[in-house]
Amino acid sequence: MIATIRIWWRQRSVREQRLLGVMAALLSAFVYVFGLWLPLERAHAAANERLAVAVAQRAAVAQQIARLRVLPNIAQRAVMTAETLRTSAQAAGFSVRNAQMLGAMRVTIDIDAARAPALFGWLAGLEPQGVFVEQARLATRSDASLGVELVLRGVTP
Repeated sequence: MIATIRIWWRQRSVREQRLLGVMAALLSAFVYVFGLWLPLERAHAAANERLAVAVAQRAAVAQQIARLRVLPNIAQRAVMTAETLRTSAQAAGFSVRNAQMLGAMRVTIDIDAARAPALFGWLAGLEPQGVFVEQARLATRSDASLGVELVLRGVTP
């Protein structure tokens, strides 16, 4: 087989041999670029995109795990009552109009006036204690404060 190719090659003129050599080089470059380099480049870009998605999902899962690790400790903390939430709200500087139990782990609380950053900071501080907002009704006041009616739910032990 190789002997046949050598005979065929020797039968070509020098000009034909050069043209065939250039054609072989161009064909090799074409196969390399479109058959190897571009597919690998696309696969690398797709892998980087999948990696970014996986890293974001891992961060979200780690955040959820951190929240879930707090939950077992919640049962050991004080039981949520209307009075404990009233005291907590007053300690945060809010004027509490009404606070009453709606069930075993639900409390409704009405706050006369609250500034938004302070209110949301207080609510965020309740989350690690196992108290979450179930419903919220906010009304803006003329002095740029908020009238707040909340229904808070505690995590059952």
